[in-house]
Order: sequence, then structure tokens, then C-alpha cells
Amino acid sequence: MLGILSLLGPAAAWAQATSDSIADPELAAAEACWLGPVGPELCCDLQQGRWGNAMCWNGPFTFERCCPREARYLRDEARKNCWTGGISASACCDFRKSLQGDPQCWDNDLYTFESCCPAQAAFVASAPTEYCWSGGVQRDTCCDVRRGLTGAAECWDGLFSFDLCCPQEARDVKDAIAESCWVGDVITPATCCDTRRGPRGEASCWQGAFTFESCCTPKVYRRLQEDALRETCWNGALQPETCCDLAKGIRGDPGCFQGDYSFEVCCPVEAQLTAQFQKSCWMPGVSAELCCDQRHGPRGEERCWSGGYTFENCCL
Repeated sequence: MLGILSLLGPAAAWAQATSDSIADPELAAAEACWLGPVGPELCCDLQQGRWGNAMCWNGPFTFERCCPREARYLRDEARKNCWTGGISASACCDFRKSLQGDPQCWDNDLYTFESCCPAQAAFVASAPTEYCWSGGVQRDTCCDVRRGLTGAAECWDGLFSFDLCCPQEARDVKDAIAESCWVGDVITPATCCDTRRGPRGEASCWQGAFTFESCCTPKVYRRLQEDALRETCWNGALQPETCCDLAKGIRGDPGCFQGDYSFEVCCPVEAQLTAQFQKSCWMPGVSAELCCDQRHGPRGEERCWSGGYTFENCCL
């Protein structure tokens, strides 16, 4: 797949692309992005990078939301070059493989199921409300997980599936399975998800709904990585009593942590306390989106802060 920056055409093509109709709600959302000198001329300029000026984006303020014309242009240009090198739409856009088509087809955040397979993505998004329920097929019956982990089996065929038609129930089932995969010190992620034992981990761990795919999620692998790092956090002068001391800062002693060895990884108990405190920073009308937005200033919206509730303690 070709690099998108090499596809940016002459000014005439750009003018034509940006003159495409953009839905009014998108434009209204974009208008809310800008404050003072921070505007689309500074942030949406594709000459500064694939996603415009990267320094502009933070939290809910994203390139997609704030620069809808430019985002549309990039999607359209990407779509022209999705299918190269033997990669075909018929293989990649087949949402029977997953609700994102064939995951092996997508190699970055530009060439995605949504950008390369717009018709299939639109069908997947609208199917639960527009296409799944007809001919006497009832949602309450089909999505009822008391009838099975994929609802009522008789509802589904090669096109319509539990995952497609019952997205919330499907997420709930996956979360419930993932939360109950592990038992004591025997059936553990460290043992079962270890791909040195086989491409799907330890085969003896899996039965029924408890599979390598449902249990060994990215979240589990992140936790395993953190556990391994935590065992090597401390040496010499770097000790938890010194580094995790919240009296030195909301994240302990900043001089102790570097790279993957973060406060959250090395000081999990203290990190939980910090997270609880930061939740207490916010209330109706006083939100992270408002107060931590550095377009108001280097310390966000100064009117938000009082006492221990500071930009440093609540936003960093």
C-alpha cells in the first residue's frame, strides 16, 4: 500500500476534495475544536503530517473530529490504494471473518476496514437496528444470552450472527468470559497464554467458551508484561519506599521512573490511590475535557484549580 503523503495531489485536486459535502453535525463538532490562535489553518494542514499538526490533538480533540474535510480527503485517497500486492476486497471486507473483516489485511490506522470497505462497514454499523430483525425474528429472543453464549442459535445463518446483530450482548459475554478465565494458581495467564507452549498457548487450558482467543486478550498480555517488568523495578538506590512515596508527588518520585518502568507498573497500590484521587477531581461542569485542555493555557483552565486539585495532580 502506497504512503498517503505521496498521494497528495495538486491544489486543484485538493480544492475539489475539500469542497465535498460534509454533514452539518460534523462541521458543528469541528467548530467546537478551535480556541484563540488554535485553528484549522494551524492544525489541519496536511503538509505538517498525515494527521496535520500532531501537537493540536489531545483527548476528544482528534484530527478526525476537528478536520472533517481533510479526514474525508485522506479516506478517499486511501480507498483508491487499498487493494495492491494481492490484497483483495473480497477477502479483506468479508465481515463473516470478524466485524472488522480480515484483521490481517489492515496495516495501520489509515488502511482500515472502515476506510477500505465503506459499504461493508456501513452495513455492520446499521445491521443491529435496520437489517437483523425482520420476518418475525425478534431481538429479545435472539439476543437472550440465557439461551446460550451466542443467544438463540436458530436465529443465525452465514450472514447474520450474534456478534453482528447483538453487539452489546456480545461485548458483555466476551467481558464475562475474560473475567472468569483464571482459577487459582493453576489456570493462570502466565501458563495458559504462553505461546512458547504452542501457537494457542497451553492447549489443556481451553474448553468450551474458554479459548485462547477469548481469554488471552491484549489486556491480559499487557498485564503479563507489567508483571514481568515489576519484578525488575528495584535495585540499588531505587526502592519502593523511596520511589512510590506519594508525599513526593501524585506519581511518587519522578526521578525513579523511565520508559516502560512507570509509576503505574512499579507502584500498583499507590497508582490505585492516585487514580481514585484523580476521579475526585471531576464533577458536573468541571471535566477533564474542559480543565486539562492546554489550549486555555499551559496549565489548562486555571479556574478549575484549588488546593490540592491542580493541573499537575488531576491531568498528568
